[in-house]
Amino acid sequence: MALNQLRKVVVAIIGIGVMAAMALGEGDSSGISARIMGKGAFEFGQIVDGQYSKTANGSGLLSHYALEQAVVQVGGELNGNNGLSVILLGQGTLSFPYTLPSDGQTAGGFSSYSPRNSWNINQAYADYSLGDQESPFLNITAGYFPFKYNPDARDFGDYLFRINPYPQFLQTTFDMPYSQLLGLRVGTTLFSSLRADVLLTSETVLWPLRDFSPSAVVSYKIMNFGELGAGVMWDRLLSVDNSLTNPPTAPSDLTGISFQGTKVEFRGALNIKQLLPCKDIFGENDLRLYAELCLNGLKNYTVDKTNQYYPAYNNIEKRMPLLLGFNVPAFKFLEVLSIEAEWWDNSYQRDGNTYYYANSYYNVLNAGNAVIANPVKYGSAHFAQPYGGEWHWSVYAKKALLPHLNLVAQVARDHSFIETMFTGNSNADPEEALDGLGDWMWLGKLEYVF
Repeated sequence: MALNQLRKVVVAIIGIGVMAAMALGEGDSSGISARIMGKGAFEFGQIVDGQYSKTANGSGLLSHYALEQAVVQVGGELNGNNGLSVILLGQGTLSFPYTLPSDGQTAGGFSSYSPRNSWNINQAYADYSLGDQESPFLNITAGYFPFKYNPDARDFGDYLFRINPYPQFLQTTFDMPYSQLLGLRVGTTLFSSLRADVLLTSETVLWPLRDFSPSAVVSYKIMNFGELGAGVMWDRLLSVDNSLTNPPTAPSDLTGISFQGTKVEFRGALNIKQLLPCKDIFGENDLRLYAELCLNGLKNYTVDKTNQYYPAYNNIEKRMPLLLGFNVPAFKFLEVLSIEAEWWDNSYQRDGNTYYYANSYYNVLNAGNAVIANPVKYGSAHFAQPYGGEWHWSVYAKKALLPHLNLVAQVARDHSFIETMFTGNSNADPEEALDGLGDWMWLGKLEYVF
């Protein structure tokens, strides 16, 4: 199966590359420049204290649980003399999913005791720039591309494209504080300080899939002293199947709840070292103070049942994650040393009972609702630990050992999930591994980027 996946990825990349080369050169190969790009990485770490309800011993606790995976990315960039470029990047991952309790249990034809090999297209997009290439007046991106609007955020933040409003859901991934988007982006830069992006993207991660969401993000640089920004997203405004996005009425007091929602974010950053007379001793990222606030769904539902089971649906204060971050001075020894804290008053477990199950075809089509009647809440018998509180935190460091060779490390209590044999886009067994009292983990990564 893994070999067949690899073949499909390779064929797709070659096919797209050939067509891209024809478009870029407009029949003249001398107008094309190309470079090979990619990386190899080995990630390792440990959940020192955590939780997973399906632990083999039935305790629901994870103690010194090892995390490990290897990642390789290989692809290329083609550039034409007409402002058009094409990026193609394939990725292979070797990982070790959590061993489920039943001996010999299988999923998808593979034993849960076996490593998992997966192959996919990591990036595949075309980019067109008009004007100066460093700061183009107009920039258009179409395809499957990475997008990050908060350059300071290392673990939390970038909420607009990473968080879901109804029900609330957020997953953080080590050294990946950005989003992979499928769709179209149009951006412009004015006066070298004002940046605006308008996007139309399709949902590829959470049910219902393929719904389209328009969004807009703006940022303004205040010389070298800081930056202000804001954004809005009309999540799932354009539904592919309205019966899934807005489930039909059913005989329940949980009807009328939609997966659609409007999200708004505000952010700011202050470059403190620019105010000091000895700023040359600091690294590029040192002494930056930053924050981001997200209003994760502007609509408050008044359904009675939400008062008991889903208080976040009728109380916007429970839908307002706040990121506070500071880059500690590393004096050019490290590329960055970041400390982040997140406040989010959402004690209802963000697991299968509050998002993936709610967004499954089974629940939508059979129950007719966008939520279930009894979500899991901390303090119930489902959890072996009490709720760890509204505050999450992360300490992140990155060091360039050699040209192209980096060492990355993180210690955190964030919104990480453990991988199981069922984990995948809209087909996960999701429970936040670090939401209990005293939970934390450490992670490291050695990567070579070319």
